[in-house]
Amino acid sequence: MLVEYLTEDEVRETACKILGFTKIKNVQCGVGQITTFNQLGI
Repeated sequence: MLVEYLTEDEVRETACKILGFTKIKNVQCGVGQITTFNQLGI
């Protein structure tokens, strides 16, 4: 049995594609910092 280990970023990116979020407007998915410091007012 071949076991493939994925990073957290790879899992998020794969889930985004499988769930079809890339086809929905105004939906952000993928990797990276979720909330920017500018959004927090810092």
